[in-house]
Amino acid sequence: MAPVQPRYVNAGSFLNIARQVFDMMDTDLNGSLDRDEILDGVKNNKKVKHFLKNCGHEDLQFLMDPERLEPALKAIDEDGDGQVGLMEWEHAIRRALNRKLRAAEKRREELRRKKIEKAPLKELREFLMRMNDRFKERCKAEGTVSTLRGNWERMFNEIDDDGSGRIDYGEFNGAVYAMGLEEDPKLLRDFWSFVDEDDSGEVRSRRPI
Repeated sequence: MAPVQPRYVNAGSFLNIARQVFDMMDTDLNGSLDRDEILDGVKNNKKVKHFLKNCGHEDLQFLMDPERLEPALKAIDEDGDGQVGLMEWEHAIRRALNRKLRAAEKRREELRRKKIEKAPLKELREFLMRMNDRFKERCKAEGTVSTLRGNWERMFNEIDDDGSGRIDYGEFNGAVYAMGLEEDPKLLRDFWSFVDEDDSGEVRSRRPI
């Protein structure tokens, strides 16, 4: 069974680990990897093997296969000197990262489509409009402009008082009742599940439905 693709990729962490793996294999510290160093790293270093296995690019993964090692080296060795320099390694890593990012984006789109298919969109939209009406009343009293998107962003920012760009369900639930809205708990859960696109328990988007 193929592994489930992740929905998010930490690009910074991936690049940092890739550099660590290069340094682990570069045992003579000359800034490049030869065939023996790669073979030794794959054979004796579990972190190297784990990274290559899960990096998401065939040229790097094939470094673990003795029968495919030579063509893989040729694909990465851009100047043809028989070694993989740091710049060449980073170019291959960037290609791997781009593939992982595209796969993660595809995974998010698939999950989003499934949520749309299952969600009670009419009820969720009606709930969003009820929240919007409460903000309209506030805006009218304060003499400020009221728009659907602006009101959602305003609520998000009021909940996100630490400026982290994330809110959790407890914060959202408390804000709804602070508005004086008495909603069905199941509806609130359905709404949260819909806007929590990656099921992380946090919402990062300031956009309404």
